[in-house]
Amino acid sequence: MDPEELEAVIQEMNCTETNVRYFDSRSGETSDVILGEIEFRRRLSAIKDLIDGVMLNPAQGSPPPGSDAPFLFITSAGQEDEQGRPLSLSKDLLRSLLSIGAIPAYAFYARDGLPHFSYHIQYSMDDTTPIAMYIVLFAPIGGDSFTLTFRIGLHNRACIAFLFCTRRTTLSSIESRTTRQSSLVQTHPFHLLSFVVEELIREYYRILRRCNIAVQGFERGTGMVPWPYVKEEQVTVGGRNWFPMLLHKLQAQGVRFSIAETHIRFASTLLSQVTDLIEIFENLCAECGSGNTKRGDRARLTDQIRYNAMTVRSIVDKMAELQKRLQSQISVTYSLIAQHDSEQNITMAEGSQFIARLTAQDSRTMKTITVLTLVFLPSTMLASLWDSGIFTLEPQMSWRVYVGAAVALTAAVFGAWFLYVWMSTRRARAKMMAGRGSGASTVVDEERGKVT
Repeated sequence: MDPEELEAVIQEMNCTETNVRYFDSRSGETSDVILGEIEFRRRLSAIKDLIDGVMLNPAQGSPPPGSDAPFLFITSAGQEDEQGRPLSLSKDLLRSLLSIGAIPAYAFYARDGLPHFSYHIQYSMDDTTPIAMYIVLFAPIGGDSFTLTFRIGLHNRACIAFLFCTRRTTLSSIESRTTRQSSLVQTHPFHLLSFVVEELIREYYRILRRCNIAVQGFERGTGMVPWPYVKEEQVTVGGRNWFPMLLHKLQAQGVRFSIAETHIRFASTLLSQVTDLIEIFENLCAECGSGNTKRGDRARLTDQIRYNAMTVRSIVDKMAELQKRLQSQISVTYSLIAQHDSEQNITMAEGSQFIARLTAQDSRTMKTITVLTLVFLPSTMLASLWDSGIFTLEPQMSWRVYVGAAVALTAAVFGAWFLYVWMSTRRARAKMMAGRGSGASTVVDEERGKVT
């Protein structure tokens, strides 16, 4: 990386004062307290001497083939790209580590929170002899993340490893495992990668357990419980307002599944790459004259990596199963929503039918009232006229004229009403027939246009 570009990357890092832990297998020095800036700078000379011994005079100090190699392990809490949890390593000290080659320059460049694993071979000044192998691993872990970077000298297998982690419990677990089994790391530095992957697997198991519990809860909530989890009492659907909340939780869990699956699949790919990288490392060591790893030590490492690979594969398969079950619950939820809507529509239709029956009854009642009104309205009007004294008739003729006029007037009213209804019905029927005719002619015209 260009020095100016590297300095720009360092300036953008989120760092704080130095607080690190330091372990040296050569002296057995392990710090139970956190080292500050001054204390750690005093140990930079040991780091630089180990690197210079490899770079300037590879043959000098090379251990016998198969013997244990020196191992330095430095840990620090935080990450350089976390605003709330800055890296506990000052920028000046970070520049010093980068300048002496303890940390590769690309370890903190263009990561953007994505899982990353890569290696780089360093050659001598004449670009003919391999000198060292740099390995960088960045892995998210349950909302947190860690960065592991180490340099392995190919002539003496000396390893200088740095581990930065945002979660203190994870950092302490890897620290304890590495210092307790440092002799295993000295036989082959890739054991450190195996320790880190096993910590990832433990976190993945916790994620898998939470996801499994969540899916079982959804299955009990919808009543679609697979046979191993059937219980006598199941949670029933609680009304329409329950569905949006359930869909929200299902979609949120689906997002968590996708993120977890990405991280777990990265671990599976990582283990296959580590297996290939072991072969590359052994070939480079043989080329540099440091010999190959003892058969038993190498078998112990490859067996552990193979076991971890099978474990990760099982987790990936289980996550795929849980994702299918989650998608089934989403489909079931939409089906339940459709069923609930259908039930609501049926209830509304039944209510509409009841209202229609009441309306029909009211219509018949109003029709009866209307007919009775038409029957008695003409005679009532004539009675009013008779009482007003406008017509003066003899008493014997008066009631006869009144009855005849009332019957005639009532018949005329019913006739006019019947004529009005008949004309209105005929006019509506004529409009309906005219509309059908125009529609049919339009279809015929369209068909003719297609034929033309």
